Amino acid sequence: MIHELGVHQIELDMQNEELRRQQVESDEAKNRYRALYDFAPLGYFTFDPDGRIAEVNLTGARLLGLPRSRLIGRSFSLFVEKDSLAQFHIHLQEVLASHVRQKNYEVEYRIRRHDGVYRHFLARGVPVLKDDGNIQEWVGACIDITERNQIEVVRKFLMLCGLPASGVDFFKSLARYLAENLGMDYVCVDRLQEEGLAARTVAIYFDGEFEDNLTYALKDTPCGDVVKNTICCFPKGVRHLYP
Repeated sequence: MIHELGVHQIELDMQNEELRRQQVESDEAKNRYRALYDFAPLGYFTFDPDGRIAEVNLTGARLLGLPRSRLIGRSFSLFVEKDSLAQFHIHLQEVLASHVRQKNYEVEYRIRRHDGVYRHFLARGVPVLKDDGNIQEWVGACIDITERNQIEVVRKFLMLCGLPASGVDFFKSLARYLAENLGMDYVCVDRLQEEGLAARTVAIYFDGEFEDNLTYALKDTPCGDVVKNTICCFPKGVRHLYP
């Protein structure tokens, strides 16, 4: 019996060693998965059937501008802009109505981050089914396509603005475009005169309307500093700097 117990102890030690080895491999695999999940270029979200965030990777949290801990349990629709809510809810219903595990549903909508910045997302949703075929949760992958959309808008603007058939002056089109896409209240485009001492506006767009062009001296004006420095930015206090 002592011999048999000794053999059995050796067998148990071998089994424990194998279990420890498998545990180490499992932990390593989990760490690799977590690293791939967290640092993937896409934002990954896991939602419950009501659209609340059950899990999110670091990229997704960064896209929304909040720490991951503050996103868990919150409804994703809180970040969706009003003009995109319809697309989001249709997207949610399509995913929840599907019982095809492999089917992807794609939608584009506008997001308002926690810091107030607007971004455009392209999202794909995949349902996660229970063994009985019912929806357990769904997984969404999001990518920020704001820059891509902006480039497309610029391309369309450059293709269409200033065409003779449009009947709109190029510089007026440019001023309106800059105001609308940069969120500016006032845009003017100038042509230099008198060897750079004065300027003549070719387009002034203010508060949604074009104003009459005028000529003015550049001395002691923001535009005068722009001419000297090529590019300038005055984030605040312009009226005090140039009374």
